[in-house]
Amino acid sequence: MIKRILTILFFFSVAVSAIAQEQINPQVVDSLILEGVNTLRQKKNRLPLKIAVPLEKAAHYHTEWMTAKHKLSHLENKKDLKTPDKRVLKFGGNYTFVGENVAYLSYDAKKTEQEIAKEFVSIWQHSKEHYKNMINRAFTLTGIAVIYDSEKQRIYATQVFAKP
Repeated sequence: MIKRILTILFFFSVAVSAIAQEQINPQVVDSLILEGVNTLRQKKNRLPLKIAVPLEKAAHYHTEWMTAKHKLSHLENKKDLKTPDKRVLKFGGNYTFVGENVAYLSYDAKKTEQEIAKEFVSIWQHSKEHYKNMINRAFTLTGIAVIYDSEKQRIYATQVFAKP
């Protein structure tokens, strides 16, 4: 009987995690973050950022790393992936200037993708260094990644910026 209850609880836990993942469409949140950052840039008379594949790959890799480590950081342990510029280079980007914003939110099933994206933009907007990246005239390219961490009930995000 106890074994059956534990089995049911396990499957319920897996189902709840799957539901949370389904409720958050990372690509939608990515797009909404880009929209929010570009709206801010427009208010500051900056050109909108455009997506670049190497930056998206670097952002996704780093967000996966932070999720796996349950850690918010700009630096990694591997020498060839330690910094944002090294990660971008590893994924085929050859840019003169690179910046990176990272953050995480506690997961709240009541929040929509729009609210999640708006919160990430707001967090970065209220951080001096992250805000500088968002409105930097030199940056014209970006890559964004959002990943849900079911173990810690967090949503991690990375936005990488570059100047060609």
